[in-house]
Amino acid sequence: MEKFSPQTIYVPPITLAAIREIATSLRDILSLKDDQGFPTLRVLERMNDKLAEEDREVFQVVEDEELPLAYADMDSATGLIRLRNSCYQSARSGDKEGLFTISHEYAHSICHRGVKLHRFAADVSIPEENDAEIQADSFAIELMVSHRFLIGNLKRLGADVISDRFSIPLNKLREHIVRMHRNGDFGDYSIQLELPL
Repeated sequence: MEKFSPQTIYVPPITLAAIREIATSLRDILSLKDDQGFPTLRVLERMNDKLAEEDREVFQVVEDEELPLAYADMDSATGLIRLRNSCYQSARSGDKEGLFTISHEYAHSICHRGVKLHRFAADVSIPEENDAEIQADSFAIELMVSHRFLIGNLKRLGADVISDRFSIPLNKLREHIVRMHRNGDFGDYSIQLELPL
């Protein structure tokens, strides 16, 4: 997948604890065990099927040319997610980037619907809890893999295995593990991911 220019999007703060509570609630609704991944694509497809009777939808698949600067986006006024066809197809084939992108946009639709998004160049520094992209990344990962599974199994399995098992891009998982570490989720033992903590 090609790279796009990053940007910083300032939003009202959401703590990792609040993100975790919402993501855990959604996992609980589906009665997912800690070692099971969240089937975001299946959930969104099922929601679209149910809403089609009312001529509504949660997401649309659009031609790649309609989204020249992103793989996907979310309309903050309506919560509608638009996915490039190539992103949707990659997710359907099990590609980590495609699946994560869909979970990330679903996170935006939950956390940022109706929220005014203030966009800045990527080099503008804002607090992590006010960064819409970090919020969406954290929510996506907390949804895709239970925090309890991560906390209980990271040391034994390693980030690489968890990344593969739950179809999360390794770089995104490692960034989230660092946030969890800063949050005190791993107690006394140190995490050896070769990342600045």
